[in-house]
Amino acid sequence: WKDVKDDLFEDDDRGSHNKILSRLLSMAGGTSEGSNRTETLNFCADLLGFQAPDDLKYRIWEEHFLQFLEVQRVPIQYGSGKQFKLDKIWASKKEANCLEALMGSLHQSGFQQQCKALATLAALCHLAPPDLRVLVPSNWTMAEKVLANAEKMTANPELFGGDLFLRKLAWKHMDKAKLASQMDQLLG
Repeated sequence: WKDVKDDLFEDDDRGSHNKILSRLLSMAGGTSEGSNRTETLNFCADLLGFQAPDDLKYRIWEEHFLQFLEVQRVPIQYGSGKQFKLDKIWASKKEANCLEALMGSLHQSGFQQQCKALATLAALCHLAPPDLRVLVPSNWTMAEKVLANAEKMTANPELFGGDLFLRKLAWKHMDKAKLASQMDQLLG
């Protein structure tokens, strides 16, 4: 608890238990929000093996980045037709929509353990996104977005202070072995 307090309040003695809990709950909300970002869900879909085999852009991405993912590919059709074309930003969020549909289907079918595992994977994609020198999202719009954000983060880290601090805090205090064991149990 003292280590977390020191990280949250930079060795200042201002952090009572209530202030620490309040700050941690705020960060949990930030993690939840970050886990639901389109670019985060796109990374998550890529890690799960979603692929659009008829999409030329996806095939180009696959040639360059698939070698870094040891995952069985799952063919996905993201939709087509008039209804999809009415949504002007559909193309930038189709993987996220598909992943959200998967979560909803799992939940409705009573697969709560798999829902927890999927939510955990999304949180990890936010807290520890892949190294952009190795892997960018398969969705080109999202790839451009994360690359632009990475460039901004390098030039102006203070603009991304919350995300950077949260990632540092999570990696410092996360019991990675326990998390891996719990994920195995959820998916076992």
